[in-house]
Amino acid sequence: MIKIYNNLIPFKGFICMTFLCFLFIRKEYKGTIKLSKNVINHEGIHSIQQIELLIADIIICSILCWTLGLSWWWLLVGILFPVILYILCWLIEILLPPYDHAYGNICFESEAIYNEYDFNYIKYRLKHPFRWLKYIPNKKYPYLNNYQRRKLHVK
Repeated sequence: MIKIYNNLIPFKGFICMTFLCFLFIRKEYKGTIKLSKNVINHEGIHSIQQIELLIADIIICSILCWTLGLSWWWLLVGILFPVILYILCWLIEILLPPYDHAYGNICFESEAIYNEYDFNYIKYRLKHPFRWLKYIPNKKYPYLNNYQRRKLHVK
């Protein structure tokens, strides 16, 4: 992942945000303990999720453009597809209880939360695409706070 330190992305209050292979980090967290290995691993999982969604979207858009005679400019929409799907999942989770952890119950976020302390997961994940589908039923994988995440992975 390419790390980019800045003051704009993500919004104040967040440490970092992934978009494809770019990791945007707020300047005030550069070199701090809040930017730990598990946070980088968490964002790496998001990076893989977004790249596989982008590849799937490019394939689907290419087939649609070729068969339906659509303009090839529609392939540019594919770049935003991971973000659109992420927001759509979040909006669905807002409508479902428990309401207080809607963001943490998104299937993409659940996969990252449950595996952020497993530093071999990214290697495993590269061999098993679309693993985030396993995390869609949010009742099976409830939101975990930071203490519960650490406790989950202590052996």
